[in-house]
Amino acid sequence: MYKCKILADKISNLTDARYFSARFADIICFDPDAISADDPVKAIVQMNLMKEWLAGPQIFVRTNFRSNEELERMIREVEPDGILISCFDQPDEALFHEKKVFRELIVDQDNPEYIFEITGDYDGILIDVRQTGLLADSNFIQKLKQLTRQYIIFIKNDDLNEAAVFTKQNVSFANLAINGMAEHRTGFRSYDDTDDILQQLEV
Repeated sequence: MYKCKILADKISNLTDARYFSARFADIICFDPDAISADDPVKAIVQMNLMKEWLAGPQIFVRTNFRSNEELERMIREVEPDGILISCFDQPDEALFHEKKVFRELIVDQDNPEYIFEITGDYDGILIDVRQTGLLADSNFIQKLKQLTRQYIIFIKNDDLNEAAVFTKQNVSFANLAINGMAEHRTGFRSYDDTDDILQQLEV
């Protein structure tokens, strides 16, 4: 068990899916574009094949600016527990009734404040922090705390260690999102760095 919730994002292959399931991630979020950007049917088939290997985590799927028709079919055939609306995407949210819905927000130097204007009946917010030093900004942290009165918050950063340290220091309101990796066709894939991060967050 961990001190916070773990969301494994942008999962596109069985290796990652099984790893994060075995490491007790709370949510595994499939990325249909990374699975097959040009063939939505193939993406659905692969997501269902991965689901068969998983036990425990909730399954989410990213919207990735797909048409409402594609999203409706994906929801019907994959039957995920929830939907992650990709940043700046504006799908018909009526499609997601009876599903948990998370919204992704990207924060960088050009838009550090807009996330605090978020409205909507979402179950959670995934905040991808791309501005250096923002996770050490006390004003930003205080505003994040206010968001948690309405939403569960997941923090993502290109520097996974920085995001994990922030989460550990603010475990009362922050949770951690970790990106999956592209499938390796050859060679050995190491999860040592991710293992180290997750061990820091163990109860």
